[in-house]
Amino acid sequence: TADYPTSIISMLSAAGDYGSGKPSDGVFGDDNYYLGLCTTTSAYNIFLKLEQPVLQSSTSTITSACDGQAALAQGFNFVLQSSGSGSAVVSGATLPSGGGSSVVFSLTYAHALAVANGKLYAWGNNGFAELGGNRNVNQNAPIQVGSSTNWVDAAAGYYSSYAINALGELYAWGYNNHGQLGNGTTTDVYTGPMRVGTDSDWAKVEAGQYFAVALKTNGTLWAWGYNAFSMLGSGDTNDRLVPTQIGTASDWKTFDVGWYSTMALKNDGSLYAWGYGAYGNLCLGDNQQRNVPTRVGTSTDWKYVDTGYGATMAIKNDGSLYECGDNTSGNLGLGDSVTRYVPARLGADNDWMVAATGKQSQYAIKTSGQLYAWGLQGNGQLGLGDTVTRTVPTLVGTDSDWSKIAAGQYAGTLLLKSNNAMYGAGYNTGDLGTGNFTNYNVFVPSIIPW
Repeated sequence: TADYPTSIISMLSAAGDYGSGKPSDGVFGDDNYYLGLCTTTSAYNIFLKLEQPVLQSSTSTITSACDGQAALAQGFNFVLQSSGSGSAVVSGATLPSGGGSSVVFSLTYAHALAVANGKLYAWGNNGFAELGGNRNVNQNAPIQVGSSTNWVDAAAGYYSSYAINALGELYAWGYNNHGQLGNGTTTDVYTGPMRVGTDSDWAKVEAGQYFAVALKTNGTLWAWGYNAFSMLGSGDTNDRLVPTQIGTASDWKTFDVGWYSTMALKNDGSLYAWGYGAYGNLCLGDNQQRNVPTRVGTSTDWKYVDTGYGATMAIKNDGSLYECGDNTSGNLGLGDSVTRYVPARLGADNDWMVAATGKQSQYAIKTSGQLYAWGLQGNGQLGLGDTVTRTVPTLVGTDSDWSKIAAGQYAGTLLLKSNNAMYGAGYNTGDLGTGNFTNYNVFVPSIIPW
């Protein structure tokens, strides 16, 4: 199961044959994640959100009502979305023990968001009501945002927040000095989630400092907000107050945003970069910024990318891990402090599963579920029990059930285990969710309501 991404949205095939076959490249291109549910053309109007697979001893039965067709799947949690003609109903799904469906979470400068079982949670700094209300009342443990139970994705930005619901609607709230909420104004929103436009085909959203990027189900990328370093990929440096399409491509698979930059993968496994590049973090061989998506090398076997304050991490199909960018604190894990301007392979291991880039600190989980960390840890954010910098990947503890990482761009880190238990380490503005504001140099349990 380690090869599956945390969250992916795929367009179903009209010729789906209950999982034994698969459509040719759809919205996200990777045919490993498809399951056909219908045999009529109306299936083109039905989208499947495949959460991170979880093996179960029992069988989960997912029944769909699509013109009388039905299907059976094992060991997965599904959320079905419908649009246009056709319908889809999920029934009889057996949730795994220890936390229900997969948790999506996001940590940025000083606050965090999570989606679990359709509910949206927030905690940490609340200076601009980025937690959904009660401005200036910080929270040191997750609280539910509103009462809706159909959220599927969320992203924490710099004092702003974003979320997508099961209908494909995008919402934003909090700080809005550069139009990063996408509502056509620069007025802050202190009253909780406010819908962005009227589109209902949003699939994924990420946020950097004063800007946001989102992917639609048709494979197009959109961006808005601050654009001084061309991180919106628009070919200029003008801010955008509403979501604006990045180029004309409709074959984007996934993406990640850094402080002032964006990295994205296409369906064919090629990697692209744009925005601020002064640290070599765009992996393009220099320290220049790019104002439109620019291809990184010629490889077509990239499957995962994460970018942060000044560095980028990417994993290939064979499980090898590469990094580029700032290496001042040995945070590229290569045993030195030399900046890399093109992707440099980290060791010879081929079993890396996911990775995350903090501010001069890096983290990665292997397919074994073991966690490794390296780089700066002045606040104990590597979770190694001290504040000593590491210049090579260092095993964190002995646990082997880690599944996800959210590395903050300040000095805090959150982790999820395979049972959706959450842990935090580092500087604590309340965003570690531990019920206090105490800094920790080891990963300690967070308070979780899911």
